[in-house]
Amino acid sequence: MSSAVSQLSSESSVVPGKVDKTAGRLRASQVVEMIGGFEGRLEVVEKGLGSIKDAGQLAIQIQTLTKRLDAQEIEIQGIRKNNNVLRADNEFLKDELKRISEACCDNTTDEDSEVSEEEVDEKKVSLTKKIEEEIEGSSLAYGDNALKELTRYAFNFCMGIARFSENNPPVYPDTDDKSTWPKIQGTDDAVLRFRWDRAWTDEDNYHSIRWLMGWMKRHGSGVVPSSKLPLLRISEEDLQKRVRERFNNLRKKVKAAEGTHKESGTENQAGGLSEGGDGGLTNLSKEGMVKVEGRKGPSTAGLRSRAAGKLAIRKMQRDKLPADSPYRDPKYDPAFVVNLMSDDEDEYNENGKTTKRFISRAPLYRSQELIKLLATIDAVPFEGPKRYLERVRGLPIDVPPKRSNKMELKARRWMIDEAWLAKPENQKWDDESRIVDSGKAWGDDNDPEDIAAQHEEIKLAKKALAIDKKRRLFEVEQERETKKAKKDKKREKGKKRMEVKMSSTTPASDTADIEDDDIIYD
Repeated sequence: MSSAVSQLSSESSVVPGKVDKTAGRLRASQVVEMIGGFEGRLEVVEKGLGSIKDAGQLAIQIQTLTKRLDAQEIEIQGIRKNNNVLRADNEFLKDELKRISEACCDNTTDEDSEVSEEEVDEKKVSLTKKIEEEIEGSSLAYGDNALKELTRYAFNFCMGIARFSENNPPVYPDTDDKSTWPKIQGTDDAVLRFRWDRAWTDEDNYHSIRWLMGWMKRHGSGVVPSSKLPLLRISEEDLQKRVRERFNNLRKKVKAAEGTHKESGTENQAGGLSEGGDGGLTNLSKEGMVKVEGRKGPSTAGLRSRAAGKLAIRKMQRDKLPADSPYRDPKYDPAFVVNLMSDDEDEYNENGKTTKRFISRAPLYRSQELIKLLATIDAVPFEGPKRYLERVRGLPIDVPPKRSNKMELKARRWMIDEAWLAKPENQKWDDESRIVDSGKAWGDDNDPEDIAAQHEEIKLAKKALAIDKKRRLFEVEQERETKKAKKDKKREKGKKRMEVKMSSTTPASDTADIEDDDIIYD
């Protein structure tokens, strides 16, 4: 039986499905068994055929990729060869250029060199003068009255108003869609608007300032003819500074008209408390500030004017102190400036009318030394003109020392209460724009005026260095360009001389060739 099965297996491998007739007669059970084994072999063969098919596809893909890699390798080799050829050509051209340049330089005369150097010096001097004239011209143009007049006109015209009023300034629209804004007269451009409650660095304000600068450059000479020359001479930086300064001035006017005095906390408030209490018209806010309903406090300009009047009175009172009074010492002089005077507000009676008296609200930052000084001064009887109104003491106010760019208007450290300044919420006010050192008279090593003078000298020195650096860089660049022009000039002369030599030798050789040809063909 086993021989029959092996015979069937061997033959089925050659011709599947056929049985040799010479093998003899088989039983039915044997036939069934052999058929089952044959079907199992068929399943194995079918699986093998599938794997062979997948392997064949993979082999084809590998073969294709190999061909592509070979082609790319050949292409890369060709590129390398071409690159080597180009590199060799480049080196050859460099050598030729160097040889020609040296030949051209050898053919130049000393006279040409001397003339070129003189030309270089003249150009250098003229360019240096030109830079200095541009810097000076921009500075003069910045302060030119015609440019100031143009700036004022440009603001009003582009905002679509005849005259600026701080009490009713143009308001920034609620929408950013400028197609809905009013138009500048005679144009399709939207009117200019500013956000008066924000600084010039605000995105909208900065965009308006830059737009206004462009308008002044385009139309300025036609509007204010005398501004034509300043517009040509002024730099971009100085022009922006001029427009920015105008914006800041208008912004200050708007804030003053609104009665906003953020640093002194006088927005929409006025005094009504005297030493005897309130008069039935006032109430205290949560911050301890006094308010009168429906009334605005004095403007910034008004507060400053009243402070100046108070300062004049105290100076006269100080002059009446005894000769041996310690408060006549010059070291107390910095306390008698307008920025250090307390704010004076109007006092109102029961009918809501002013009483012709001011309520003084002293700041809480004052040191005991400053309080004693002013109390001593105020105790001196004053017999002055009737135009000075009476002042009464009001509630103190928690405000920082006023900011100033002038040294003489800043508070000195001896005037500041250390406990007040040590509070976390007040430490931010301890900067040089508000508080400076007391000075030598109070035990310091230097006076703040001397320190400020040194800082100003350093600032000017840095500015001078920057200008000098800019000039030197310009000179170096010009010198480089001049040397390049000089070499180009020499190279051009050398080429012309070589062309002349070649033109003088070429006709003779040509003639000789022609004569030889004639002899041969004769």
